[in-house]
Amino acid sequence: MTHGSRSALTLSVVTQTPAVIFRSWSPEREAKGTAGEVDLGEMKEDVDYYFPPSGLTRTVLPFLRWAFDRQELEESVWVSLNRDAPRNARLGSIRLKFVAVESSLAPGYGELKESLWLLFHDVPHPDEEMERIWEGCLGDYHGVNRALAEAVEEVEREVDPDVYYVHDFQLTPLASKLRVLKPKLFRWHIPFTETSLRYERVCNPLVELINQYDAVVVSTRRYSENMRRAGVSVPTHVLYPYLDRSQYREPDPLDVKQVSERLGLGDEDRVVLVVARMDPIKGQDRAVKAMRGVIRSVDSAKLVLVGDGSFSSSRSGLALPKGERWRASLMQLTQELGLEGRVILAGYLSSSELRAMYSRADVVLLPSLVEGFGLAVIEGWFYRKPVVVSRSAGVAELVREGWNGFTYDPDDVDALAELLAKLLSDEELAERMGSNGYETAEQCTVEAGARREMEIVREVSG
Repeated sequence: MTHGSRSALTLSVVTQTPAVIFRSWSPEREAKGTAGEVDLGEMKEDVDYYFPPSGLTRTVLPFLRWAFDRQELEESVWVSLNRDAPRNARLGSIRLKFVAVESSLAPGYGELKESLWLLFHDVPHPDEEMERIWEGCLGDYHGVNRALAEAVEEVEREVDPDVYYVHDFQLTPLASKLRVLKPKLFRWHIPFTETSLRYERVCNPLVELINQYDAVVVSTRRYSENMRRAGVSVPTHVLYPYLDRSQYREPDPLDVKQVSERLGLGDEDRVVLVVARMDPIKGQDRAVKAMRGVIRSVDSAKLVLVGDGSFSSSRSGLALPKGERWRASLMQLTQELGLEGRVILAGYLSSSELRAMYSRADVVLLPSLVEGFGLAVIEGWFYRKPVVVSRSAGVAELVREGWNGFTYDPDDVDALAELLAKLLSDEELAERMGSNGYETAEQCTVEAGARREMEIVREVSG
């Protein structure tokens, strides 16, 4: 197929995070599919399956749909981990291939992956502890990547992709394990900070693995500069993560009313919204602590924490318990500070419920201690909400102080409380900043981002 003077490409995407997570699936259902594929078009979203809340999924899926709509892609196969899923499925034009790795590999893979994640999020890590994990878990880490490589090589035999597009740090070794000569593009989604560069024992081998790709994509200029300093020699592209704005339409007023009632939000309540998975690095505890100061200025203020665990903490994923532990810790902190009824842990919300909460919110807060980007800020701007953003988040590059949002030091709870109170008590300022944020978010829409991403894919394809 040709698009203008260009041929449509065949693309294979590879991620750790599943393309979808099934609520109800059985081998019998798979057997009824066409050519062994389960057709998600015959299933119901949020009933039979749902899309993980991961920012990765919310970026990859709009890109693939955009590329098919514009005939830039002829075929695409998305390979991902998921042990509670059919082997093959289809989501519209996108073929899905799920890989179930041996359960014996999960603990070691998970421990090493988590330690790398902490390292690149600037969480202090004793050298001897990192050494222990690196030596003891490296085999399992590579074992999971080998399992994915085998699935990718099946794709090579089936559809002969033009480009392999590998996402996120967990799969950095994949290029070294693929026995295919096709171009390979790597997307690094998490931070690549100055602090992480000092862990040469870990950083240097990862840089060698990154250099086995043909190019790498990062989320901010800062991360690109740090990769160069670390020794990454392949072309590096900066691409702000983006979302499909059409998916963030104004909700039905009835949905807003129902979710507000379920969460105990009154009409007069002033709502600060945090949308993030349950993880200490997301800084929800700072938001809870800041609420004491906010309430002194704005008596009707409430904090809503939306999100549950990640793929790593889910039963269908790696079953690591940190999500549940962090939620319990936040509940205890709320009680200790006497904020029951003021801090609401909403857990997972469906797509329609999340749209309703963004619409209901007065301020969107990103309190992460370190954040690769921070798509919740873009979502807030889509709903014309003012934002308060940790300076340690990649998306802070887009915040113009006092124009489309405020930034703050993630450890300064008092400063955070002051900024939240300012926006909750000044509706004119909040409305103006939300409108300006809506303009800023234009560069993070699928129309702008997917076009640039497709240019990168084509450049790598040669």
